[in-house]
Amino acid sequence: MSDDDWLSEYPIWLSADGVNVSAPWRLDDYGEGGALSRDRVVDLAERFALDITDAEQLSLRLGRSLDPNVTFHIAPMERSAAARRGRKEIEAARADILAAADRLDAARERLEPVE
Repeated sequence: MSDDDWLSEYPIWLSADGVNVSAPWRLDDYGEGGALSRDRVVDLAERFALDITDAEQLSLRLGRSLDPNVTFHIAPMERSAAARRGRKEIEAARADILAAADRLDAARERLEPVE
């Protein structure tokens, strides 16, 4: 394998540099109550139009991910695979945004006579 091949395929890892670490939750055993307070769960559900059950599950999963006694597995990913997946997701999001913009334009045109 040449140096160029290695550089394009070496694993990438998540770096916490520059990540805001002042989140209101810390590593802890949150039990079955979840990491978020009931008020935060309700606020999250309202702000993002989530079903309350989904917001509760999110809190529970967040709590489990912050449990220092839970073992999780980190798997390396090749840069090229990450780039392919990222590009695919970005293109899908771009298509969704363009479709939404078209729907907004159509709605605005329908409402112009009302003005």
